[in-house]
Amino acid sequence: MDPLREQDILEARRERPEVKLRQAIEMMELGLRLKRASLRERNPGASDAELQRLFEQWLLEND
Repeated sequence: MDPLREQDILEARRERPEVKLRQAIEMMELGLRLKRASLRERNPGASDAELQRLFEQWLLEND
């Protein structure tokens, strides 16, 4: 195993659960903002309401 990855794993295991949860939520929020930006980029003429509908449709998709 890569020694740097092993060190990252050990540090993550020592982290408090509330810190891990906060980090997970921050990553999720970032991912959602990136998806919204992607939808806006792909649909430049769409209104805010249409972009919201596309975003909600994406959230409900089953992959």
